[in-house]
Amino acid sequence: MRFDPNSRQAIQGLKFQGDVQKELEKIFYEVIPVRDWLLSIDSQLSSRQLNLLEQTWGDLVVRLSPQSEPIFVECVSLNYENSRFPESKVRKFSGDNKFYAFGWEGEITKYIPSATWNAYARKLGSLSHFGRPYRKFSRRHIRGVRKGCIGGNDFKSLFEMNDKGE
Repeated sequence: MRFDPNSRQAIQGLKFQGDVQKELEKIFYEVIPVRDWLLSIDSQLSSRQLNLLEQTWGDLVVRLSPQSEPIFVECVSLNYENSRFPESKVRKFSGDNKFYAFGWEGEITKYIPSATWNAYARKLGSLSHFGRPYRKFSRRHIRGVRKGCIGGNDFKSLFEMNDKGE
């Protein structure tokens, strides 16, 4: 199944990504969509190449200061109590500077390190949807992950502590 920008999931996901971007823009030095960041590196990238690279780099690039290393954020919006998570993300979106931003209507965004969520997701049940492998998860799983933080200010605090060598 190809990406459909007019699907409910795509519209909801892009809205959530925009909401996360707006929140983080208020508290970080720089927040830009990863596609813009990739195009600033290579303006000749095709849409297909950007789609593939986005699987590895996420949705947003965040910087604490002009000299800081980039932090990559993958936005995951849940519509219902139960959802599915692409196996490709578990395999491709990993690194110390990569975080998932999970959220849904009426809930503050929870930021979870990619290594933590990916390890957790590998233990979840699997399913196939249109031939693509997914992991089954729910809001309960997100709430139950201890290693993470709630809201953009706490997310920023993770990096300010590391910046000071604490």
